[in-house]
Amino acid sequence: MAKASRLSARSGTVLVLALWALGLLTVFALNLGAGIRQKIILISRLEQREKIHDVAEAGVKKAIAVLNSTYVGDSPVYSVERKIKWHDNGYQFGHIEIGNGVCEVSYDSVDGAGWHRQKYYGIVDEERKININKTDATTLENLFKLVLGRDARVARDLALAIINWREYGESELTGFYSDEYYSNLQYPYQPKNADFEVLDELLLVRGINEDILEKILPYVTIYGEGKANVNTAPREVLIAVGLSDELADKIISVRRGPDKIEATKDDFIFQQPYDIATNLRGLTKLSENEVNQINQLNAAGKIGTDSQFFSIKSTGSFSGKNGSNQIACVFNVRNHEVEYYRERY
Repeated sequence: MAKASRLSARSGTVLVLALWALGLLTVFALNLGAGIRQKIILISRLEQREKIHDVAEAGVKKAIAVLNSTYVGDSPVYSVERKIKWHDNGYQFGHIEIGNGVCEVSYDSVDGAGWHRQKYYGIVDEERKININKTDATTLENLFKLVLGRDARVARDLALAIINWREYGESELTGFYSDEYYSNLQYPYQPKNADFEVLDELLLVRGINEDILEKILPYVTIYGEGKANVNTAPREVLIAVGLSDELADKIISVRRGPDKIEATKDDFIFQQPYDIATNLRGLTKLSENEVNQINQLNAAGKIGTDSQFFSIKSTGSFSGKNGSNQIACVFNVRNHEVEYYRERY
């Protein structure tokens, strides 16, 4: 009996150990399965992200192909055909199917001091904007008054802060807007004293926050020679560089043609900066003062009729899948180079 009891106890112990081992193996198996499942999900997401990236990138490549196919040589970039194909072309850029994915190339055009934004399918030339690396404080002040609706003092302060950021030893900027402002911040830093490399850098400048940056982004750039393209520049930019309200309206009216709609077959294209006044005089009434305005801006190198840099924004998505990918880049049409590239998921 005693021997049987000992055998029974040993068998019970073995059974308990076996059950514990089985339990531990079960836990290990469950953990391993959960880990494998997480890895499978991660790999699936990475594959999906890669596919969406490829779709968005296809939109960028198509936009570059359209630019290259319609621009050849060193002739002036702008023509009616190019303006239509590049800036308002829903057929080419509105719904691009790539396998099971779809992308669009689009931009927002702002009308009315940043309050109304209209979506267009196409690309946008950077020279329709004001180059913050080359412009002066007066032009920036004019722009901020128009776009932000701020009074002259606030607009002037913001303009001077931008000039102070990019230029070393600007004598006009002293006291509150000198280097002491930045060195006295909770997390101090110094003005760059060099050109802006990306527009987001404006958030480092005294007085500029995300709300202000969002409102001015459609009007500012860091690309080009600093000449506002009168064939595409919005009213706010034309006025900011020094044209009167009336003269800016006349330029826009003439370039839109008889139907008064931008990027249509009856548009008028200004071919050379020194012909702007002559062309306008042949199509609308100009005063001597308005002719002088154009001539002075030409002499100062503030207006032009051409563009070399173009922004492309392509958004890709996959059928039945959540998420999208957006690629933004700037393409140099004369050098056939991508000057800027940024990707967001």
